[in-house]
Amino acid sequence: MRQLAAAAICAGLVALAHAADRIDLNAPGAMETLARDNPAHYEKVRRILAEVERRPLASVAGWMKTEFAAEDVVYTGMVRTSDPAKRRLAFTLDRTRYEGVVTLAQTEKRVPAR
Repeated sequence: MRQLAAAAICAGLVALAHAADRIDLNAPGAMETLARDNPAHYEKVRRILAEVERRPLASVAGWMKTEFAAEDVVYTGMVRTSDPAKRRLAFTLDRTRYEGVVTLAQTEKRVPAR
């Protein structure tokens, strides 16, 4: 029983440690804080956010891996039905997980649902 309790405590501590390495890019002041605390990551994230929507969906993970050494890239094909449209983006740089929602440019003609 003690071993089970110790294992549960360890698992909880590991989860807390990983949660501290997550940055919500849409949080107020997130980019300013990143620029101050980690200029190298800031520059990578800034370029990713500026260029990701211009890339074909299927090429985003490979592009981010080769260009920025990003791991565990998630750029969903599902577009949120908002105006403007949005997609979820998440990736890891040097054990820090970045997550956010990218607003897509209005380059496509939209047709209302019937």
